[in-house]
Amino acid sequence: MIRRTLIVWICLLAFSVACCAESGSQEEPGLKSVRLQLKWRKQFQFAGYYAAKALGYYADAGLNVEIIEGTPGVPASEKVKRGDAEYGVDGVPNLMRLKAEGFAPSILGVIFQHSPYAIISVSENGIRTPADLAGARLMLGDYLEGLQLVFMMEREGIPRDSAVYLPHTYNYIDLIQGNVDGMVGYITSQPYDIRKAGYEPVLLRPLDYGVDFYGDAMFALQSYASANPEEARAFRDASIRGWEWAFENVDSAIDILLALPSDSPPLTREFLEFEARKTRDLARPDVIEVGHVNPHRLERMSKLYIDEGFLPADYIVEGMIFHVPEPNWRDKLIWLGALSAFFLAIIGVIAFVNAELRKKVAEKTESL
Repeated sequence: MIRRTLIVWICLLAFSVACCAESGSQEEPGLKSVRLQLKWRKQFQFAGYYAAKALGYYADAGLNVEIIEGTPGVPASEKVKRGDAEYGVDGVPNLMRLKAEGFAPSILGVIFQHSPYAIISVSENGIRTPADLAGARLMLGDYLEGLQLVFMMEREGIPRDSAVYLPHTYNYIDLIQGNVDGMVGYITSQPYDIRKAGYEPVLLRPLDYGVDFYGDAMFALQSYASANPEEARAFRDASIRGWEWAFENVDSAIDILLALPSDSPPLTREFLEFEARKTRDLARPDVIEVGHVNPHRLERMSKLYIDEGFLPADYIVEGMIFHVPEPNWRDKLIWLGALSAFFLAIIGVIAFVNAELRKKVAEKTESL
């Protein structure tokens, strides 16, 4: 009788543990598909994300990430806002605009510690300093991002309305042909194209005139990150891991990019090597942790936009930075609790059996 009771107890407990294990495995279905919307077309500017996918870092994090190239004139933040992607890469000013519109972003990390934007001209145009921009014809592009160049002009005493702003064609040929005097562009790419065309580029960088903005940031909507904190954490960590690898293995990262199919003009190794050097200069992985975000720098950036009336006076940046949650120990605690209960039950059954045996022995001894 006692032996039968012991067997029944052990079978019931084993079945309970098996059920717990089965229900836990149903909550972890394999790779979850998510979309990452880039700011621009594939190039070294996004090498870390492509590396994370190619090397299996996203898969290790349980994610199947579809990387979507950007298109001119449509910010990645706008595409994430309307639900075309779960994650995106965009400039911090556009993310501040999202928050002001009621779509709070959650910044998972900033890759470019300094802005890649500059007013780019050619030596033939005679533009050497911000003072030379008075009366110049400029292609500004995304106005909110381009305002950092306007702030640079104003710091040098050049009124913003002293320049003529034209629609951005995103084509350096307009600069070379003299259709414009300057254009807002990335120092990581446009100078290379201009030199290849036989002209000497001239760069006016806001950083050189006291305007230091962040560049590309990876983000999700706060509503999504809050609902999926472990996923957002995993995406962030895998992306940063990809970037760290790309900075340490530039040639291999370029191989990954060159192997990708693209509808864009074909990339060359020479161009990507140039872009990689400039990207590293902006990210500073040798002195700053990849992905680092300083809330005080965000506050200084927002103040410029508040003072100019592009953000409401009561705008605050608090809550924009994703706080990486502590590891979720819930499943582990469930397993630990189940195993503890299992072993405690076995100990209890053994103690009960021993007590019964001692009782039988005592009764037998007394009868003898």
